[in-house]
Amino acid sequence: MSCLTLAAYDRSNLDPVLDYYGKIHQGALKTYTFDCERLEGSEFAYVFPDNSPDSKAGSIVHENAHLTLNGSTKDLAYRQTRAQAFVVCNSIAATMNAESDKYFAENSPALA
Repeated sequence: MSCLTLAAYDRSNLDPVLDYYGKIHQGALKTYTFDCERLEGSEFAYVFPDNSPDSKAGSIVHENAHLTLNGSTKDLAYRQTRAQAFVVCNSIAATMNAESDKYFAENSPALA
């Protein structure tokens, strides 16, 4: 993915992200059951456990962001490089990309 211009920062892009991060934080994560074993034919989500820097916590953020009550994010760009390029090229749509949320939560690549 490539784009010709860097998207300008727009504070309004931050608001929906803060909204569903808040919803994930307020949600009942303690009542969820996370089964990290792969069960053939019954997956609701899937991760590649050997892919770094993906983390279990980042995957939980990614999958929780998909829930309707948390933001209904989509899978628009996978993997760190594509998610980064997506943010630069289409910052508005990137706010609805679950993978972007995951990497933001992981701070990967490190922002500070």
